Amino acid sequence: GTNFAAAATINKEAAAASIRRDQSRASDRITRTNMDEPMVVSQLLQDESDKVANFLALVGEHTLSLSVVGQPPLREVWILRFLIGFKWNTKIAAEKFTRMVEWRVKFGVDAIRSRMIDGIVPKDFPGYQAHHSGYVHSTFDLCSGAAQRGSPISIECIPKFDFETLFAIDDGTQDNYLIHVMEWSFFRLDQCFLKTGRFIGYVKIFDLTSCAMKHVQVVRRWNQINNERIVRFGVDVNECYPEWFNRVMIVNAPSFFSVIWKVLRPFLPARTVEKVGVESNVTKARERLLLVVDESVLPSFLGGSFDGEWRMLP
Repeated sequence: GTNFAAAATINKEAAAASIRRDQSRASDRITRTNMDEPMVVSQLLQDESDKVANFLALVGEHTLSLSVVGQPPLREVWILRFLIGFKWNTKIAAEKFTRMVEWRVKFGVDAIRSRMIDGIVPKDFPGYQAHHSGYVHSTFDLCSGAAQRGSPISIECIPKFDFETLFAIDDGTQDNYLIHVMEWSFFRLDQCFLKTGRFIGYVKIFDLTSCAMKHVQVVRRWNQINNERIVRFGVDVNECYPEWFNRVMIVNAPSFFSVIWKVLRPFLPARTVEKVGVESNVTKARERLLLVVDESVLPSFLGGSFDGEWRMLP
């Protein structure tokens, strides 16, 4: 028992140290875009006008004209997402942006965006029923409110998922549903930008209550599926949607979390890794969550007082 407890402590400390090392590598320019203080998009672009001009020259007006995200009024915030997401390396950011636009054209993503503007909601997405029968009511956006800085909140209780059901869904349905979900998330973020002019991302909460060692194999399987999808798409879809999250909070982490983190980390964008916080202690997890989310908004199972409906917002 003593040896196991010591090993568990070492595992937790190793994972925390690994995350701290990743976080410490953020550049000064990235540090300026504080997760808790949404930046004014136009001001930040003005401050970095030389890099923005270089980025636009590399991308070219033709590419920008091919998608709604390259045109006003969304152009500014999408440019900024790629510049921040790829650490202000204009060459890499421009290459990723160009591939993103090509992918949107190939897969008709602008048409999906148009349907969202016209009123389509997540329950109408192709593949919604198949996926949510596997999610077992354990993945949702909060409709009780936003985080304290205006960020939408998304929660996933991953250990509750029926992974056999999810893995049995055919590739075409999985791909189409994923495109809709990611586009919906950025449709919401774009609406936040249009209302506030600020750079806003999601607060993402992963609740790992009841996580077991068997889920390490699930993570490996998920990574395999992700790699296969990259081949089908011709692009890593995560790179088409940089700066999705302002903050990622992993709560109720098990003692062996460092094993999961070792498998998962290589598949996460560097900027996402920098934003991850892990807490295994229930009391401390609640304290950290309440620094970001008001108690009236946070679900009761995470230590808040909200007992209402959980769903993807319409």
